[in-house]
Amino acid sequence: MEKLDIHRYLDRIGLKKESPTLAYLKKLQRHHLLHIPFENLDIHYGKRIHLDYRLVYEKIISGTRGGYCYELNGLFFHLLCQLGYHCYPTGSQFYLGEGSYSRPMDHLQLVVQLEERNYLVDVGTISGITQPLLITPETVSLDYISYYRLDRDPDLHWLIKRSPDALTFTPYLLTSLKKHQLVEFMEPNEYQQDFEGSFFRKNKVLARLTTGGRIFIKNNLFEGMEDGVPFSITVENETHFISLAESHFGIRRQDLFK
Repeated sequence: MEKLDIHRYLDRIGLKKESPTLAYLKKLQRHHLLHIPFENLDIHYGKRIHLDYRLVYEKIISGTRGGYCYELNGLFFHLLCQLGYHCYPTGSQFYLGEGSYSRPMDHLQLVVQLEERNYLVDVGTISGITQPLLITPETVSLDYISYYRLDRDPDLHWLIKRSPDALTFTPYLLTSLKKHQLVEFMEPNEYQQDFEGSFFRKNKVLARLTTGGRIFIKNNLFEGMEDGVPFSITVENETHFISLAESHFGIRRQDLFK
């Protein structure tokens, strides 16, 4: 694995290097979500997304961009390995309703093996987990926003469910927690860019965690929660979109179009 300049990476998310503990892992995940947005803008501006992590590093760390799961969690995997964590990529499927799920390996997540326990870690979703999720059956975990529970299905997959109140849980993701190589996500990455029916072809998305909630843009709607107060704003045109991308998600125009 080619080494990255992790000090520059840590500067990007506002942290210093520490020992590979659970407490530090929690800080890494949260700071990553706070500082680096989820976005799929390259798909809508005619640029190919390549899973060459030297290019992804230049885009996200040297620039002010974000990315989607294959980029964000793939890059985070390299950072965690260089910091001394034992981890591997795994593939997941989003729950679509009525018992159906998205394609296999539709989503890239990470499994971190730490202190004889396994944790699911994710810095690459629009509204996913915000801290490491302990992989243990039927145990309720709380991150900063939602409650989560992991159940086993008859095929021995893990079904990740979430709830706003720890009372009613709905399916969110399905995963086998199987170990994969990053190269195995190249085909799903191509699919997301080329298939006209893919979510990322049909929707232009920006999302970021904030200290007061979440903010996101989906097509022409900018909404979220700030300090417990929901808001919703219509994105008037492309100029307005680019202005919001810079003011609220930190993406400079010159980095978006270079």
